[in-house]
Amino acid sequence: MTLGTLDSNTPAHSPAGVLGGYFAKTQLSSWLPASLLSHVGSPHQHTWVRPAQQQQQQQQTMPSSSTASLFQALCRDCLARLTITCDETRVSSDCVDREGHHMHTLLGCTDEHADGFMAECSGSSRCCRCAFTVSVALAHPLVAPDVAAALERARMGVHAHNPTQGARDLVATTKGLCSLARNALRGEKRATNMASERARALLKFDAPCTSILETLGFTRVDNEYRPPVLEHPTEGPLAQRRLARTCDELAVLVGRVQRRLPERERLGNFALVAVADELGRVLGAEYERRPGMSLAAALAGRSAADRAYGVLGVPADACDGSVVWAYSRLVDEEAEGESRFDALVEVAKARASAQLQALVDSERARGLTTRQDIDDACRALLGSPVDPAELTGELLRSVFLARVNETSSRDARVQLARHLSVLAAAMHDQQLAEYAQQAVASIDHVVEAPKLDRWVQLPVGLNNIGNTCYLNCMLQCLFSIAPIRHAVMRMGDGSTWNEALVEGRRDGGRLLEGQEISMAVRFVGLLKDLFENMVARRMDAWAARQAGGGASHPLAGGAGAVAVAPERELADMLLGTGGSAPRQQQDVDECMAQCVSLLEHALPPPSQDGSQDDGAAWIHRLLAGHLELATGTKQREKPSTEAFVTLSLSLPTHPVDINDCLFSFFAPSSISDHPSDAMAEASEESLRYSRIRDAPPVLCMQLQRVQFDTQALRAFKVNAHVRLRRQLSLKPFASFDAGSSDTMRRRGELQERVARVDEHLQALRVPVPLAAEEPVSVLSALSRMQMLAQGVARWAEMPAAQSLLADLPSSVMPSDSVAQSARLFSEHLGPTIKALEASQNAWEHERQELLHRLDQVYDDVDGAGDLGYTLHAVFVHSGMTPEFGHYWVYIRDYDWTRGEERWIKFNDAQVSVVDAEEVFGRMPRAGEEFDNPYYLVYVRSGELDKTVDMGV
Repeated sequence: MTLGTLDSNTPAHSPAGVLGGYFAKTQLSSWLPASLLSHVGSPHQHTWVRPAQQQQQQQQTMPSSSTASLFQALCRDCLARLTITCDETRVSSDCVDREGHHMHTLLGCTDEHADGFMAECSGSSRCCRCAFTVSVALAHPLVAPDVAAALERARMGVHAHNPTQGARDLVATTKGLCSLARNALRGEKRATNMASERARALLKFDAPCTSILETLGFTRVDNEYRPPVLEHPTEGPLAQRRLARTCDELAVLVGRVQRRLPERERLGNFALVAVADELGRVLGAEYERRPGMSLAAALAGRSAADRAYGVLGVPADACDGSVVWAYSRLVDEEAEGESRFDALVEVAKARASAQLQALVDSERARGLTTRQDIDDACRALLGSPVDPAELTGELLRSVFLARVNETSSRDARVQLARHLSVLAAAMHDQQLAEYAQQAVASIDHVVEAPKLDRWVQLPVGLNNIGNTCYLNCMLQCLFSIAPIRHAVMRMGDGSTWNEALVEGRRDGGRLLEGQEISMAVRFVGLLKDLFENMVARRMDAWAARQAGGGASHPLAGGAGAVAVAPERELADMLLGTGGSAPRQQQDVDECMAQCVSLLEHALPPPSQDGSQDDGAAWIHRLLAGHLELATGTKQREKPSTEAFVTLSLSLPTHPVDINDCLFSFFAPSSISDHPSDAMAEASEESLRYSRIRDAPPVLCMQLQRVQFDTQALRAFKVNAHVRLRRQLSLKPFASFDAGSSDTMRRRGELQERVARVDEHLQALRVPVPLAAEEPVSVLSALSRMQMLAQGVARWAEMPAAQSLLADLPSSVMPSDSVAQSARLFSEHLGPTIKALEASQNAWEHERQELLHRLDQVYDDVDGAGDLGYTLHAVFVHSGMTPEFGHYWVYIRDYDWTRGEERWIKFNDAQVSVVDAEEVFGRMPRAGEEFDNPYYLVYVRSGELDKTVDMGV
């Protein structure tokens, strides 16, 4: 923003006025003329300061009879000098208007060469209510920013290993230059000898230092730098002003760089004092603030409302009454009528202010509309935004009638008539406005459209556009995570994402290239389009259901499912594919990692001065946690830290509990090349330990089902069943000594007892299976043997059997001996069978009891705090091998008004509600042995309400 001259001949089309506080706190802070910008190099907001030693010197040499008040300050960042001159008798006087001055300023730039050495932009501003006038000037800094930056690099680079020492040298050099300038101002004529050891140690006399000396007016003669001559009749005053101004800039530079030093080493007389409030007092720019809101806090949350505050000319922290007053002044001055109402609507919306909303409603009743109202009306009637100047009343009436005939909904017809009223007001067409009013009145029995019942209306599915089932699962999961969905839907506000493609963000230590930033921002835009389409189709399906009398659910039963298709470009970005080549089976973990990377790359870069937090922080706070790793006991006091987004949990080949996978992940592991030998000799220093330092609100875990057979040299899939838990706790893993905790001890004891019982039960198996049958239990085999023996005894007593045996050789047992032996064998088996049956029943009962107690250990999540989690999503892979198969996802949905939970299955375009047993079943059902949980998403239990929902 630039300022220009304002005089009594100001034309009628001059810019609208602003509140005095906005002029003092915002306009002057944003004043960055093109000539100054080219000099300092980067856009920024001025922070006006003075060194502490100059705080008492607020008056410059002026005639004692002068009634002018002079305010001077320097920008802490670019060293530009602001000078304000105003009538002292008017500074503290109240304006005739109770809200204060309404300052008018022409936009423009006047460059002068004051005193032959300083470029300056000048202007003035005046209150339209009381004629209070100020003159303003902005002078370019004499110490060029590139010279100051070069001096900093030269000092800090020498001490790259010790930044604090580098800061000490930088402060010493800058302070030394400032001392030379002050001595020269006091008339010191002694030259500075470059051969002096003290001078060389202090100034170094390198290129940046000598450049500043020349700026001060020092001249080099042989091996000396001589101060400027101030007694010269023509050049002396000029040299003196140059010295004074450069000295001020050096003092600010000292104050700025010494902030890098420990507080005890900082020089009090060089401390920088912010003078923004003093500037406001000089300009009589006091105004009433919003309760509990400071200007700094308002500016820190920069949003789409910033431009609206600028149009109205009020600071972001001004109270609602000041906003109303500023808007009324603009109405009186007939300045930019449409844009000022747009701004009022934006501010009222941002503040959720009843006072401002009442003014908005009053202005709408007068027929005012916003640009957004007009665009929405054009989209509804014409399909896209159109300039109202290009429309005619006849065209709009014909389009309106066509749209009305296309719908049978009363609410839709009323809304179309209201859109027509908006366009009539924008076109200032009174006849069309009356026609729209009659159309509204002619629609009888107008009722409000029912609200969408998100519990009855299921979400929409996603079409598979070519082996993208795992991508669809991930997109559905991302949509259900509220912070990500809300941030994506805010794309276009100019602050959440890097739409301006500003460079500066890094991926680790690497600076992102412009093409990477552009692709990431494009990705967020495509994701926003998809999310908006998912919401719109869900609401359309609800409307269709209502129009159909609420018959069958449009998504029930899997037939006629409502679904949308992701853009091919979006899929290619996440899967790393392109062109027409067939897509290979991908890993959902890789897909998630690519998505998180693109979201991070699309965030705005962090501010260079550190005043704005790194935009990536919110993504990392949401998804990333940290582990602490230590080898042996000695390293536990200073463990290394490792960030994670996904915990990769190994799987055994037998059924397992998800908690067992976590315990295995955090169990001490061998660092030897021969783990079995090392674990056999288990010494503390030969083991690697890990623990949770902090866990994210959204915890992702991958079950490592894909493993490698080192003998067959091929990958294979572990289809072992994993028992999932509705809730789990990471609290046992917050310590390196988790293995000795009560939870771990109880778990270990119970698992050992279960293993012993399983050994007994496993022993009740016949080692050789019967023909064409699976192995049977010993009890079954013995029962069969007893039945066969009893049958043989009865057979031997039959006449036909006795005759048969009598005809056999004499060595064969007679029939009565066969019958007796078979009967005795059957009788001997009876007690054994009964004892085994009783033992098996006892062991099975004991096993169930042990498993129940083990469940209690796992389900004991009370007191877990931030380490307690609830299952939110389960990605399932169906297939015998890792190379082929299909993905679907179960996502938990919860209605807080009903207090009900349900699980929704997203299988590409098909969406259905399933029983919780399908998600948490103890063992897979027949035919589903290869349908396995593969990727899990847990959410911190204490933050479920604000972290996940299925949207509308």
